[in-house]
Amino acid sequence: MLSQIAKASLRSELLIDFNCIVDTEIGMINLIKEKYLDDRIFNKDLINGSLDSIILSLIERKDVNPLYLFANSGTNKKDLDDYYKEFMTVEYVNVLNRSIVTGLRNLIYLFRTEPGIHVTFLCESNIEKQLLLQIEDFDKCSIVLYNQKDIDFSQYTAYYFKYITDQVLNFLYEYKTYYFSKNSLNFDNDSNLIRSDIINKIIAKRGEIEIIDLYNKSYLEGDNDNV
Repeated sequence: MLSQIAKASLRSELLIDFNCIVDTEIGMINLIKEKYLDDRIFNKDLINGSLDSIILSLIERKDVNPLYLFANSGTNKKDLDDYYKEFMTVEYVNVLNRSIVTGLRNLIYLFRTEPGIHVTFLCESNIEKQLLLQIEDFDKCSIVLYNQKDIDFSQYTAYYFKYITDQVLNFLYEYKTYYFSKNSLNFDNDSNLIRSDIINKIIAKRGEIEIIDLYNKSYLEGDNDNV
């Protein structure tokens, strides 16, 4: 077993979830501003804020549904949940077309120059795959689908996910490293990583847990010396 671990440490096979590299939450906000900005539902001042302020709000939010941030006070949350579901299903192609690439792009660009590191993106659909294929910086990266039967997902040494969700359960293996974003949804009110069943299972499998910024938060907050 120890020899297998040592051999694995000589190479880095990274599996990065699509949502770590493409910000569909921003894509949804952009779509709302373009086609669905009803001031009976959404606060125009908030949703028309700067891109940096919107990204920062999304990072720091505590509600899963990002629409809560931009809705008028008193808007029915059940309606907002229904809107969110519809945007991410019926309107998903339009959301993707208005999404942006996260700051993780810079790290992946650096990985391209390291012969011992190989990046693979994990997508849910061919639509997501086609979007990534259009990004020049990712031309040396591989792409796999969740439902791809011919892939041994245990071959990777590290796994990157935006949020700690049940999705992670499909990729739990011993002696692996798991990266999660610094988004507030992954932390409790004391700024500690949430101790969910998923985190406990990673620990039980002797996995390592790391936190990564998808954006430079200092820059978003206006400290432009930290780009």
